[in-house]
Amino acid sequence: MKRLKKTLCLVMAFVLLALGVGCGDKAKQTSGDITKLKMILVGEKPVVFDEIYGKLNEMLRKDIGAELEVEYYNYSDVNQKYSLLFSTGENFDIVFAADWLKYNQQASKNSFMEITDDMLKKYAPKTFKTLTENAKNEAKVNGKMYMIPNTAAEYNLNVALIRGDLREKYGMDKIETTDDFQKYLENVAKNDPSIIPLVDVGAVSTFWSSYDNKTVNIEIPKGSEISYSVADGKFSKKDYTDWYIDGVKKTREFVDKGIIPADIIANKTISNMFENGKAATYVKNLETCATMAKKMRAAHPDWKVEICDFSKGVPKIVNASISNGLALNRETKNVEKSLKLIELLRNDKRYFDLTWYGIEGKHWKADGKNGYVSLNSELPNDQKYEPGCVWGWKNQEMLRTDSTDIPEKKEILDRWESETITSDIYGFVFDDTNVKTELASIASAASQYGGPLYNGMVAKNEIDSSFKTYQKKLEQAGIDKVYDETIKQYKEYQKTLKK
Repeated sequence: MKRLKKTLCLVMAFVLLALGVGCGDKAKQTSGDITKLKMILVGEKPVVFDEIYGKLNEMLRKDIGAELEVEYYNYSDVNQKYSLLFSTGENFDIVFAADWLKYNQQASKNSFMEITDDMLKKYAPKTFKTLTENAKNEAKVNGKMYMIPNTAAEYNLNVALIRGDLREKYGMDKIETTDDFQKYLENVAKNDPSIIPLVDVGAVSTFWSSYDNKTVNIEIPKGSEISYSVADGKFSKKDYTDWYIDGVKKTREFVDKGIIPADIIANKTISNMFENGKAATYVKNLETCATMAKKMRAAHPDWKVEICDFSKGVPKIVNASISNGLALNRETKNVEKSLKLIELLRNDKRYFDLTWYGIEGKHWKADGKNGYVSLNSELPNDQKYEPGCVWGWKNQEMLRTDSTDIPEKKEILDRWESETITSDIYGFVFDDTNVKTELASIASAASQYGGPLYNGMVAKNEIDSSFKTYQKKLEQAGIDKVYDETIKQYKEYQKTLKK
């Protein structure tokens, strides 16, 4: 009997240990467990991803008892895959979120988990302190915040890189205006048939529609074909405006002149054409172009790469805070560690430097307290670190200044800052509850009828008639209802600013 009792006691002891009862509390018993977190990002996966994120996971296991798996959605199919992400029940915890990925629409569908002040105070206190009220308001949909927006000033403006050796070959002086730029492109098309003059179709609308008209137009709400003019503070149905039609006609003109290849729309590998010598221009935001210019000046000094800014005199406004950020999957079971991870990525120098710049001593070296020098040029291609999609945890206070930046970058930024104007537009969050059906129909019409126009696929003599058809389809889709709803909500929003 004694032996039986002893055996039963031993069995009970094992059961209690398994349940976390007895010696020590449950937290201590599970302290060695590692939580698997998954994050969805967009863009290209870094070639040295395993090396960088292997080190990151070493730190995560020690700091918060977690490991991170990252899946990348390429730009070529991000829109399709992103929209399905929340309907297929895919298992993930954190996802990149942005207004250009229809954040508001996804939030209104309860795709994301609400992030409250209490959650941030408990699990991400530094993040809570650094988020401005304006940033939090931008991220609110129906009064609730569903993403942690970035805290860095960014401009929604593009610049262009050109090859100075080609410019000199054509006997051209410094390129300062869109007219100069067009002449350069025409010369490339005429004199260098093996080089594509322009591969970015959207650049035409940017440079010749917006910059020539000295305005910056923002689509609000996203996917509505309704735009807000920074210059005069007015909304318009953009596909009815002269500046938009002029951009469409300019695009077709460039196709007819051989500046834009007719088949470039279907080409999904245009991003590397400039650095491979197959394109005469590279059009992107200032940060990306400055990085590319530095890279090409080192690799091909004979190209004499130059950076061109055509936005002189155009009112400048910084991007919305929700242009980049991170959100939580509404179904995540790892809220605490997901927020702790975001806290580390945004606010811990070790994590921020590693994900933004790579391994210190290999990919970069410090230059003073907040400066750095990239060492990528000294490494073979399969060892270089290009960070990819790290904008979701971009924090102005954590960013380092590249000591080797091209001087033109600072000159342009200084000019932009002097031309920056304040606007309340980014505090305005559109509620699409009453026009969901109309927005879906507008998006369909824009794709079917607007896409060919925007991409220069409609013959010159058919543009005006095609525009009329497109506008009729937009009217049938309900653009007037969306426009009226936008104006109504914006007026209500303005009333709150006066209180």
